[in-house]
Amino acid sequence: MRGGTGHRRHRPALTFGVIEPSALADGCVELRLDIVLARLPARRQVMDQCLGDLHRILQFLARGNYELRGVALPHTPTAGLSRYTRCFGAAVHPDQEFGGLHVTPRTLSASLSDVNQSLRQMALDYLNRHYVDPGQSISYRVRRALGSTLSTTRGSKSAVADLLFLHPRTLQRKLTLEGTTFQELLDEIRQQTALHFLRETRIPLAQLTGLLGLSDQSVLTRSCLRWFGLTPSRIRSGRGSADSSG
Repeated sequence: MRGGTGHRRHRPALTFGVIEPSALADGCVELRLDIVLARLPARRQVMDQCLGDLHRILQFLARGNYELRGVALPHTPTAGLSRYTRCFGAAVHPDQEFGGLHVTPRTLSASLSDVNQSLRQMALDYLNRHYVDPGQSISYRVRRALGSTLSTTRGSKSAVADLLFLHPRTLQRKLTLEGTTFQELLDEIRQQTALHFLRETRIPLAQLTGLLGLSDQSVLTRSCLRWFGLTPSRIRSGRGSADSSG
């Protein structure tokens, strides 16, 4: 699909999406990984391992058709960028909104002519059983939509409702039946996102303000004080303890 949309597979802890076109590398497709669990320990290491595993899987499956043009890290790496560059053999971009590999369309058009048909069917059956879209919970879908679009929709209920093909009033009615509101979910996702970027990256606070869809940096400061009892700079410096449980 074109225009920043794509196909996604979901698990409780991880989502995978094919986003076309890539916003990082011209003429490429983004293979996006997003960790869903907000309190996952060693989040940076998990993301690095997932990206490395995906890189090796694509090398094996696409072989000579695999063309990696960029790697996006949603954090500031603890090791030097040169180590990542040697591992992936491509430009590595830290402090991005999402983690992922940016590959040429040729990579995804590679023919798997040598695939074992029995194993192929087993894999498809597994995907169909375990990686279905979680349509049973509207609050889950709203969380995922907000997490993916905060910087562009700025947390607009109407924009998220459009993404879910719902009228805003219908969306709110469904959320009420699940015991929550759109504003509560928006505040939750902003809180989790802020804590991640303050702890895991060194992006400027002005940029973080935009990623959260907030109007200015003073709103970010007030929000962090309300959520964590600490200013953004104190959270980033590690002075005090910030807990995403609110």
